[in-house]
Amino acid sequence: MHRILYLTFIIALSSAIFFSSCKKDPLLIDNHIDTTITGNNPPPYNGISELQIKLYINKLYVDLIGRQPSSQELNDQFTFLKINNLSVSSRGIIADELLGNSDFYNRLFDLTSADMTNGIDTVDINDEITQYYYFIYYDSINGLTQNLPYYYAELLRFNKLNSCASDLMNNTITLREFYRVFIDNYFYDQVNMGTENFVKGSFDDLYLRAPTTSELQYAGSMVDGASTTLFDQSGTSKGDYELIMVNSPEFTEGFIRKCYRQYLLRNPTSGEMGLETQALNVSLDWKTMIKNLVSKDEYAGF
Repeated sequence: MHRILYLTFIIALSSAIFFSSCKKDPLLIDNHIDTTITGNNPPPYNGISELQIKLYINKLYVDLIGRQPSSQELNDQFTFLKINNLSVSSRGIIADELLGNSDFYNRLFDLTSADMTNGIDTVDINDEITQYYYFIYYDSINGLTQNLPYYYAELLRFNKLNSCASDLMNNTITLREFYRVFIDNYFYDQVNMGTENFVKGSFDDLYLRAPTTSELQYAGSMVDGASTTLFDQSGTSKGDYELIMVNSPEFTEGFIRKCYRQYLLRNPTSGEMGLETQALNVSLDWKTMIKNLVSKDEYAGF
């Protein structure tokens, strides 16, 4: 009898365990319910994230006009690029807008000044202009006229330097003249004192290389007033030397290298240099070259 009761108990217990194991755990049921998570949008444009796009816009503003975009500008440009599926042409449109902004020319002035004149700005230039006007006034009332031509010549150079960014924007000077003005002023002379330093400095700043021994000799003689030739061009003065330097084919190559280093952080390949030089030698459409550089996937990081 006890054996029968024991067997009955074992069978009942086994049945209870079997049927309870067939029931689904409520936790397992909850874990397998389809759930929508808000704010978890997939990356757009073949894996290019919203963050990457906004970083590109920010980089574009900083590089071209020297400041970050406002929140409104960032949102507007993001929407524009999104609508146009990040096309190169849509990037170019944004770049064109910035390249036409006066801030772009001010940025170009600041970068060029940092490279060539130890970062002088309009405050420094205006201080010198004020001082030279005082020299003119003082010498004039005291009958000292021998230095007046020098003072007026320096004032002309200061004023050209002061206005070169706006003059370039208004197309009253060319890019070549913009850079000539930067090697023809009081501040540049102070940084590169003496004929040899002036020649070496201008080669480095315009061509990104040192002059050869013969170039240094001929250029130095020309700067000092002797009649000689440089790049098959004759000259007899410092002014002639400056014009030869900014009008040589190598000026174009130097500018191309500057832009590639600034925007792509590398030198152009020989093929790129050939294509860019050919294009710029025809029209010197330098802003289109910059636009094309900052529209590249390489620059954008896409």
